[in-house]
Amino acid sequence: MDRITYDQPCLVGEFADWLEDEVGVVNLGQIDHTYLLADGVLSDRLKHDIVARWAKGAEDLDQG
Repeated sequence: MDRITYDQPCLVGEFADWLEDEVGVVNLGQIDHTYLLADGVLSDRLKHDIVARWAKGAEDLDQG
């Protein structure tokens, strides 16, 4: 994760935009390009979607 946050900060910004649009996520705050804070319920669906999104992002970096 450090490699992504420091080498690809735009991915964190894109993730923040995506997370902000998710149902149930409120008060999203980005401290810097490495930390995001959000209030809301971390449902099983949201947890699965977060893991899948980061897995896809890491896969795309390996191919690029």
